[in-house]
Amino acid sequence: MAIWDIPNLYQYVTIPLVAMAIGWTTNWVAIQLTFYPLKFIGIPPYLGWQGIIPRKAARMATISVEASLAKLGTPGEVFQKLDPNLMKTHFVRSLEPWLHTYTQDVLFESYPRLWKLLPKWVKSAITERVGNHLPDVVDGIMTELTDRIDDLLDLEWLAIRELTNDPRLLIRIFQDCGEKEFKFIINSGAYFGFLFGIVQAIGWYFYPFPWTLPIFGVITGTVTTVLALKIIFSPLDPVKIGPWTLQGLFLKRQKHVAEVYCHIVTSEILTLPKIADALMNGPRGQDVRELITRHVNASIDEAIQSNQDLVDIAERAGINLGIERVRASLTDKAATAFTNPFHDLNFARGRQQVVENLLYARMVDMTPTEFQALLRPAFQEDEFKLVLASAALGATAGALQVLTYL
Repeated sequence: MAIWDIPNLYQYVTIPLVAMAIGWTTNWVAIQLTFYPLKFIGIPPYLGWQGIIPRKAARMATISVEASLAKLGTPGEVFQKLDPNLMKTHFVRSLEPWLHTYTQDVLFESYPRLWKLLPKWVKSAITERVGNHLPDVVDGIMTELTDRIDDLLDLEWLAIRELTNDPRLLIRIFQDCGEKEFKFIINSGAYFGFLFGIVQAIGWYFYPFPWTLPIFGVITGTVTTVLALKIIFSPLDPVKIGPWTLQGLFLKRQKHVAEVYCHIVTSEILTLPKIADALMNGPRGQDVRELITRHVNASIDEAIQSNQDLVDIAERAGINLGIERVRASLTDKAATAFTNPFHDLNFARGRQQVVENLLYARMVDMTPTEFQALLRPAFQEDEFKLVLASAALGATAGALQVLTYL
């Protein structure tokens, strides 16, 4: 019997094509379910869906950071690359234009009537004296900060906070780093689906029972997803087979992924403004504020001692200088002023590249086991749910085939 005389030939021809579509669609849906929707859609807690990554943003962020950023360098190493001496110079240069304003604000708040009566040359002399002390104050703060930075700055806390607060950024890291791998997962669904479809067509020819198509749909959806994930992450280490070298697709792209990852991290997370915020408002923020306060107070004490005669005269005249009030006002403004130089965009961009180079150098030296953990959490955390979703879609497509063919 000629092949074209086979009854219902169109069924056997279309079965591999349908299986190909099932494989592509189930894998595409699996990828989408990994990232979207950002918020739960349905009736909580179980009847509905939220993307695996945004639903477990805090855990995903923690896993990703601990698997990557935690191995890329201590805060001390990062801070040294930022060049503390260069930062001191930048701080002094950035704060000098504001000295006059800060000094006026503090003294006007403390002695409004007296400040109005003082001649301009006296005000200028006071501002100049404060300016002379500025480099020493900045040097003291930055020196101690550099020495204690490993205790005062928690880069992991900063990264986890940013990624948890902004699931879109977390998703972007996974999508940009694994762009080719996600495309492979989707397209491989079509390749593997077509191959399974050929087997399915042969089975349908000999056993044209309605239950076979949904079962093959389940097998196609499940196996294509599992195989794609295996090919991406296995084998971990290069395996030589004749002229070919086998290794997980993601692992082969370590240098390129490192470049993408480090750029996102340094431009979106480990930025100077966010590092400054982490110092002032992080787990050890109070310690940083006390550090600044201590150095500012030391400067105030030195200024009082160098003008002790004037202080004694004022006290004998019954004038309350309110030193503690001045001290409190100065330290409060100093804490605010400390973060301002970090927000200089031009300076921040230059430092960003330095940190990016450091992180990149560390990341390309990671072992395959360490490196795969950068992307693996996107699937590993709820991988079985992706497989079940693919199986369900395959079963649905198989059932629709039955309705069409019978």
